[in-house]
This record gives sequence, C-alpha cells and structure tokens, in this order.
Amino acid sequence: MTFPFPEPERVLLAGDWHGSSHEAELRIAYAAGAGCPVLIQLGDFGVWPGDSGRRYLDLVSAVSVGCDVVTLVVDGNHEDFDQLLSLPVDPATGLRPLAPSVWHLPRGSRWSWAGARFTALGGGTSLDRSVRTPHETWWPQEAITPEQAEAVMAEGECDVLLTHDCPEGVPIPGTDRDSSLEFWPEQELRTAWAHRELLAEVATALRPTHLWHGHFHMPYRCDVELVPGVRTRAQGLGAEFQGLSGVHELALATLEPDISRRRTV
Repeated sequence: MTFPFPEPERVLLAGDWHGSSHEAELRIAYAAGAGCPVLIQLGDFGVWPGDSGRRYLDLVSAVSVGCDVVTLVVDGNHEDFDQLLSLPVDPATGLRPLAPSVWHLPRGSRWSWAGARFTALGGGTSLDRSVRTPHETWWPQEAITPEQAEAVMAEGECDVLLTHDCPEGVPIPGTDRDSSLEFWPEQELRTAWAHRELLAEVATALRPTHLWHGHFHMPYRCDVELVPGVRTRAQGLGAEFQGLSGVHELALATLEPDISRRRTV
C-alpha cells in the first residue's frame, strides 16, 4: 500500500462515529490540534445511504481538508456496503477514495510506519440485525468472510492490528458470554462469538503486539497473550458522545521499542 501523503509522526485513532457530524468535527479538529495529520477511524464510520449519508461524507471531507488532516476509515458492521463496495479501489494506492481527504482502508490493507507493520481488517456483526432491514439498515457484507481471513493470514505477521470487532480471548469488560445472554437473541450472539473466534485465528497467525478496535463502545486497555511468546496490548475505544475515551494519540516512534519488548519468541 502506498499512501498519497507523507509518513506521519503521530496519528489519532478514533472509535465509532455512527454518522455523527458533531463527533466527526470534534475528532478531526482534535487530531489537528494534537499534531496528528492522519486520523484512523475504527469502523461504524457512517457510510449511510441517501442524502443524509452524502451530507455527512461531504462534511467529514470539508473538515478534513480544512484541518489538513487525512481521515482513513476501517469499515465496521453499520455501513452501507452496497454503496461502499461499489466504489473502486485506487490502483496507485490500494485505498478506496470516499471523498477528498477521506479514504477507506480495504480489509487486509498493509503498510509500515516508523518500522512497525500495520494491518487493517474491518468488519463485524450486528446483534440487532433482527430489527433492521436488509440493504437499507443492514448489509450482509458486514462480517469478515473465511476467505478474507485466509488472505490476511497468508500475508504473514504484523505488529499493529487495527480492527472494528475484537478477537476472542481479549477480556473486554461487560462482554462475557453469560452476561450477554439476557440482552440479545441467542442466534445473534452465536454469530457474534463465531466472528470473534475467526478474528482470533487471524490474530494467532499475525502475532500482533498492539491491537486497537471499536465496536463495543467500551473503553478499556489490557495486556493479553493471544499467542505464546507475544504480549499484546489491546485497547478498545469509546463511541460518539463518550468524550476522549473515543480517541487514542499514537506517537509512531514509540512503537518499535515496545514491539521488541513484547515479543519473547
């Protein structure tokens, strides 16, 4: 992957926005103020159908251009995938252009910054699928497919894994299987856990030392050994209206020494 902008020294990672213009404006302006010329949004960005979706994307683009920030988007589960996947990937960069200064990171995107190897892998499942309308408020392309997972694993290891959903094996507060049963349909929970298990297979193959994700609207941070010999720092980011729990400032120069410390094999 070749980015159409200089390699940044700092990036801002952001959790779910769900098409919130207010959140987008706040976070892009925050990125600019924090000296982060690149913002990576970790899914449920808000690629919506209709005029409202177009207005939102136009606003994100205008604010990004005005703040001199590039917004990179990892797809979530709540995106209009019919619209998103109809847009061609730019062969020169490997990115999918959404609007000026706004780009989608296709599933399996790979690149290196400051000696650290990054992989982006969007996708998730909707626990509320039963109350949504196919191709209007829910899209069957939301989940990572086994073929996509295999393609990502075939590319080999990375250091930083950026996802929307989170691999099974990461203890996200409030998401254990027993406590979830009273809130959501059993079939949707089984689908969600299977998706996390597929992501765990990916993580086992990629052996990342750092993982950031959205999806759960639950800000937390922990160290976990997803694969023997690698101590992974996992961090979930909050969603819109959850304040600064929805962002993480990342100084890229700090990654490489931490990567070395976290690998014992």
